[in-house]
Amino acid sequence: MNAFKLGIALVWHKKTWAIALMAMVLVPILFPYLTPYEYNNGVLQPARAQAAWGIALTLGMLWGLYVAADLGAYFRRTQLADYFYSTGVSKLRLMGQCWLVPVICIVPLVLLAVLVCLLFCTPSHFFEAKLWRQTNLQFATCYLLTFLPLSALALALSNRFSALIGYMVSVGLAVYGFYGVGYLEQLLQKQTIPFLDFIWHISPHYHVGDLTSRLVFKMGSLTGSVFFQTSLYLLAVGIFLITGAIIIFRGKMQRTIWQFICVKRFTPALLLLSLILFGVSNVSRQSEVNPLSVFGSAYGKTIAMGMQSPIELIWHEGANDHHEEAENLEAGELHMHVVEKKVDYPNNLKGFITHLDDQKKARTNPLANRKLHRSFIRGTVERKIKLAWRMDPAHYDNYANYHFFLTESGVAERERNYQHAISIAEQTLHHCRRHVDDPQAMITASAAAQNVVDVMLTFQQREVAYDTCEPWFAVAQEHLERGALLVSSERFPYPPSYRESMLANLKRLQAVQQGLITKSQELSAQL
Repeated sequence: MNAFKLGIALVWHKKTWAIALMAMVLVPILFPYLTPYEYNNGVLQPARAQAAWGIALTLGMLWGLYVAADLGAYFRRTQLADYFYSTGVSKLRLMGQCWLVPVICIVPLVLLAVLVCLLFCTPSHFFEAKLWRQTNLQFATCYLLTFLPLSALALALSNRFSALIGYMVSVGLAVYGFYGVGYLEQLLQKQTIPFLDFIWHISPHYHVGDLTSRLVFKMGSLTGSVFFQTSLYLLAVGIFLITGAIIIFRGKMQRTIWQFICVKRFTPALLLLSLILFGVSNVSRQSEVNPLSVFGSAYGKTIAMGMQSPIELIWHEGANDHHEEAENLEAGELHMHVVEKKVDYPNNLKGFITHLDDQKKARTNPLANRKLHRSFIRGTVERKIKLAWRMDPAHYDNYANYHFFLTESGVAERERNYQHAISIAEQTLHHCRRHVDDPQAMITASAAAQNVVDVMLTFQQREVAYDTCEPWFAVAQEHLERGALLVSSERFPYPPSYRESMLANLKRLQAVQQGLITKSQELSAQL
């Protein structure tokens, strides 16, 4: 029996493959029905494709790399590697046989994801269907170029050290390459730090191979040159990791360090090849981190719906120490009413947990610190409102709450907030224009165009004329008319309450439009 058959028997005996298979089959079937598909049946296909590739990425990290780490630790723990070496098996051959086991486990994940997308999610239009097939094949290639080298690294690390080290290092590298490096990039956009910039350049940019957003938003396949560069880059990183895995994998005792590094004179050639491919390829920076493309997708809409609540409730959540009373106190004055306040809670477990949570947020320092306190509250509120907006920018309440907070929160740096509000309105308008068949998006787009005018008239009254605002009025009116047409249409079986709320928003925005036109004309006449 060789190492490959032994590893396959070990995986089969542990039955972890059954959980992975069940997840790959059930998640794409069940998860799309958690989205608001009743309002728009068009979200089902992208949601199913997103679920298929999302669970494939998740299982690749959590299960595929686990199989590799567990197998490497098993050979180390049982000393089977020494047995195979005694029979004349070379180090490279033994590692190759062991590596085939996680490869056999990872490849079916890709095949199932591609089959789900091609059989149940292919668009009806001929040209879109062609791009859809190409995108899935490109995604499958990038997936294999990412996870197969990582599995080799997990196998070698666990064989050299332990299963925990092999698994945690490989999973951490995957998570960092897909998402963590994006947050590092955002930090570097705000402040240039040479050391972190060096770390960014040597980091594995696995996010370039994550094509989930191209499937979710039907953006089409990558061009031939871009896909070639992406594949070269992932191949360069993969060869580098495989080379490191060959060096790390436990072999026969070597007499010298040089013999350990130059395993069969193979690793120097691999390192040189990876550097050449890395130099030929080119990695461009991304502007936004979007894990599994949740933001803006059908699942993001579902999460955003669960986050809806009045802005007053969000404002006070996490700030139960009555900050509005402390605002009348200058820094250094006594602030004792928080400590003395007593609240009766129900005599049960829920009341006890609520009491502990409130006390965690209660202020016990008798000296008021109004500026720091308000800054903390503002940051808490903004993060929650911004998260809801990022989940579903086309939702009118999400955008309206965020704009209201930026322009009416009564905090310092109003100029910066106004400029940021215009930027958010333009981003929202750009997003909504991609959903011309969604009345909610058309209403939100109209509100965004009106808010741009409102901010300009409020903040730059003396510099803004009617001619400057007129193009924005045209955009707002165009989307208002489109939204009214969709709401009155019978194409979509909207619930009566949903239709009534959209009609109310349309009526209110039409009145706001007339008021802004009148205000801009009056200000223009004064110039």
